[in-house]
Amino acid sequence: GGRKKIDFSIVVDHIAPGAFGEYWYIRKGRGKGSPQIRRSVQKWRMPAIMGWAALRVARTLIYVGLVLPMCWMVARICRYSERGARDFLPFLWAWLIEQTAFHVGEWESIADILRAERARPATA
Repeated sequence: GGRKKIDFSIVVDHIAPGAFGEYWYIRKGRGKGSPQIRRSVQKWRMPAIMGWAALRVARTLIYVGLVLPMCWMVARICRYSERGARDFLPFLWAWLIEQTAFHVGEWESIADILRAERARPATA
């Protein structure tokens, strides 16, 4: 129920990880958080969580398959780079890696939730 507010005077620094492994770990960790929030906070049922995650993977595959939306998205991001269009390929790869890591983390989290719920004793 909150309202979106934009304040361009607020600047937040984001430190980019220097190594691929560190970047993957961060993005995968963010992906792991989504199913946890949906299950424990929003009380989604597991089929809904799995369906949502499958739709997100499908969306990424469609973006990659259609290329044009992916290139358009990356070109928009390049406008904020000092190097402009010269950063197109690095940003394209970063986007693909980010999406893949998020999906891997999301599905690992779903597996964790299912394992934990199977291990929990049944309540009468």
